[in-house]
Amino acid sequence: MLRAILCTLLLCVLSLSVVLAADNAKLIDAVIRNYYVELAKADELRNKSVDRSKNDALAELVKLASRAYSEKDRLAETNAWRMILRLDRSHPKALQYFTDLGTLEQVLKDLPPLEQSNEANIYSRFVGKWQITYNNEATEIIAFGKTGTHTIPNQPNVKCRVDAILLSESVTVTYPRGDHLNRYTLAGDQLLVEQWGPASEYLKSPPHFFGRAVRVE
Repeated sequence: MLRAILCTLLLCVLSLSVVLAADNAKLIDAVIRNYYVELAKADELRNKSVDRSKNDALAELVKLASRAYSEKDRLAETNAWRMILRLDRSHPKALQYFTDLGTLEQVLKDLPPLEQSNEANIYSRFVGKWQITYNNEATEIIAFGKTGTHTIPNQPNVKCRVDAILLSESVTVTYPRGDHLNRYTLAGDQLLVEQWGPASEYLKSPPHFFGRAVRVE
């Protein structure tokens, strides 16, 4: 009888432990997901702020170019349009200006994007082969090539995009097969991996999977 009572008590304790462990796991997951929700909001605000600042700068530069034209200050006018192209290589008026001068090809060649050197330095730290372990215990091997391409099993090579978000160094990769997007953020000698699916959910919701990657080559 005593043994039966003890067994019953033990089962109750074990059941309670399982319940508590499950509750703790849910609480931890909720905290992590809330963190990613807030991070996504911050990212979105930051991106909107950057776009707004860029558009404001472009508008001011166009005004300066127009004023320089009225004042027949060809050097200032040319410099203003050159800076506009530096901020936006597809700006139609700037492209037309240098097309009319017959110097567009050379100007584009001589004007690297503002972030190019920074992006190159950031991306170089990703180059190599990494092994990812996701929170659902799935694993996969990925590789970042020196030319900015990203390879993964059963996916075509895709181009990487470097993001400097919230002072972090990240690379985002959109996968055409499976329609999902991964963001890889440097975290010491590892990568923080976040995955959104579909890719259109990027920054609109917390990632659906997350994990860490260690360098294997």
